[in-house]
Amino acid sequence: LMSLKLRQLFFLSLFLTSCLAEMRFFPHRYKQIYDEHSSPPDTFLRRLEQDDLNRQNENRLNSPRISMRLRGDTELGYYYITLFFGTPLQRQTLIVDTGSSVTAIPCGECDCGPNHFDYSFDTRSSDTFQDIACYEQIGEYTCSDCNGKCYFHSGYAEGSAYNGNYKKDFVMFGDEAEKYYEIMRKQYLQGDSISENKDLESRRAEQLELEQLIQQRKVMMPFGCISKETKLFYDQEADGIMGLGTRTNVRSNPPNLLDVFEMSNQNHSKAFSLCFAQTGGYLTVGGFNTEHHNKEEKVQYVPYAHEANQYRVYLKDITVEGESFGLAPSILNKRSGVFFDSGTTFTHVPSATLKAFKSGFYKFCEKDSKNCGASAPLNKDRLCWRYDAERFPTLTEF
Repeated sequence: LMSLKLRQLFFLSLFLTSCLAEMRFFPHRYKQIYDEHSSPPDTFLRRLEQDDLNRQNENRLNSPRISMRLRGDTELGYYYITLFFGTPLQRQTLIVDTGSSVTAIPCGECDCGPNHFDYSFDTRSSDTFQDIACYEQIGEYTCSDCNGKCYFHSGYAEGSAYNGNYKKDFVMFGDEAEKYYEIMRKQYLQGDSISENKDLESRRAEQLELEQLIQQRKVMMPFGCISKETKLFYDQEADGIMGLGTRTNVRSNPPNLLDVFEMSNQNHSKAFSLCFAQTGGYLTVGGFNTEHHNKEEKVQYVPYAHEANQYRVYLKDITVEGESFGLAPSILNKRSGVFFDSGTTFTHVPSATLKAFKSGFYKFCEKDSKNCGASAPLNKDRLCWRYDAERFPTLTEF
């Protein structure tokens, strides 16, 4: 059984087959990420900043684990990672999504939304950008849906969709890559030439060390170049999506970042983990990092179905404050079963499960006015409570 505490960090470790050329900066492509998402005033992210040095020591050249910061929150509705594509570097922000298997970013003259954090990836300005030839094989993937270009289409449950073609280029990742990018951006904006200022020798040494480190992590990766996006994808602020689903590096889907990194580094662990706080979090490639976990929390494991197209688990029971819903596992796991999807904030359950959940939740909240805070009728069948992390019931025993 797996315990999920809604007011604590959510940690999920998924074990699966996983996992730049010349360093230059592309200043005129830079677009400022909104302050509320790039530097949220949150204790968790402040702790990330304070522990930066320890994590860098842990993530040196030969380390099997690499941690990357996540931004976003439950209000925004998703969590995203920062990756750097091409030569010279171009920043892109991608939603981390365990429910899909395609990694895609807006490219060139994309029919894409105006609210994205960054400009579309300028393919013509990257020295290392490459087309994928018809029937070219990359890992287990073969470009077969091809009429001169490797076409892809990704559609999602609420109707949003991406269209485009698969391409490939160098990708840099990790917090050190982001730090290096910011150093180069600052030099450009301030006219700060480290090489000509003896007072900045230590910063130059740091820059060279970062260059060496991220050179070790550069990977040539296939990805979807989006030419058109619709609905939520058009309106969202994150630029693209990074599919971490189970159907990557197969005949119909190219390898993702984790696959490519594992293919280029045979000593790399076949695992990744995601840790979410209410604001921010991190992705660790090559295992999991307990450094930022709540000290009193132990890592727990739950097996998932390897034959499934999702990270599907078997749900045994749901309880509210120790009281079971009393539903049989056959009802709880009805239809497609239960799977984890980091790309959405929605929880979908069968109608019988929802009915039992509402009954147990209402019973708890009505037991004492202090349990769930103030309530107000939403309609004749539903009530709405003001969220209070200390008062709301804890869901346990999944």
